[in-house]
This record gives sequence, structure tokens and C-alpha cells, in this order.
Amino acid sequence: MVLPGSPEYEEQRLLTLKRYTLGDLSADQHLDRITRLAATYCDVPLAMITLVDNEQVWVKSSVGDFPRTLVRQQSFCATAIQQQQLYEIVDARKDPIHQHSPLVTASPPIVFYAGMPLVADNGNIIGTLCVMDRQPRQLSDEQRDLLFQLAKSIVLQFEHYLTLRAYHAIGTRRLAYGKWMFPAVPRIGMRW
Repeated sequence: MVLPGSPEYEEQRLLTLKRYTLGDLSADQHLDRITRLAATYCDVPLAMITLVDNEQVWVKSSVGDFPRTLVRQQSFCATAIQQQQLYEIVDARKDPIHQHSPLVTASPPIVFYAGMPLVADNGNIIGTLCVMDRQPRQLSDEQRDLLFQLAKSIVLQFEHYLTLRAYHAIGTRRLAYGKWMFPAVPRIGMRW
């Protein structure tokens, strides 16, 4: 098994990200409902669905005032994608990993962060569903479970996009030959 944090894992992770997105890292309003649910049920002013490439964190959907991209190494998500479970920081001002991050030292600072990894079908993590606040807090067990379930829904949405692209590619290929090609269906004992 290739472990998160290793160069081999990172290469596989980036290939999985590309497969799931085909390089489209722009905002996706179809995911906005999930982001709003996360913010509402976790009672936070900021929530995001992010995709993490080798240098940037791309915001696919957000609630609250947040930039569309972040430098990966300055983000909480860079650490969250190294986890296999929820990554929660109660007070980032006291966290040795993040206390000097521009997100924490800014005014107003991001103090609380909880990021649930978006785990693809092959086990690679392509991004996060995260909720944030400008004050310290902790999620309840129910809120943690909700983030887990919503993260699964996000991955299912990306897999739905994969399926649609495959159907579109097959349809385009068939049209390119000038006719639809249907597989032969045996008609033994049937009358039409």
C-alpha cells in the first residue's frame, strides 16, 4: 500500500484528481447545496469544497467570503488530505502546524477548521469538505458524521460526472461513424 505523504502516493493522487475533474477546477454550483448543508448543520460562517493539486487549493463551492484559490502549503487542506479521517483544529492560533499560516494571522483570522477528506474510488484523496469559524469550537459527533456522509455525496457527484463524460464520449464516437451502432439483440421466440 502506498501511504499518504509519499511521492508515489502524491503522483497517484494527482492522477486521480485529473481523472475525476479532467482538469476542470472551476467553481461548481451543483455542489453548493452540499456546502450550504455543511455550514448550516455545523453552525459555521465558512464552508468549502476544495480540490487540492500539487500547488493550489481550488474552491469548487463555498459559503462565506473566501478566495477561489489558495496556495496549497498555506492551507489547512494540505494537511487534511494527508489524513484518512476528519482533520479538526479547535484553535489554530495554538496549533504548532498552522499558527503562523496567513489564514490564521489575518484579520479576522480563521481559528477553527474541520476538513473531511474526499476519498475517491481508488482510496486517493482529491480534496476536502471543510467548515471553518473565526472562533474556537468543536464539532459534535453528529456533525462529524454529517460531514462524513456529505463528503461521500460529493465523491458520488464527481463519479456521476465521470459516468456522464463516458456516455457522452461513447455517443460522440458512435455519431462520428455516421450512425448509431446498437449491439445485436437475439430475438429467439419473440414476436414484435
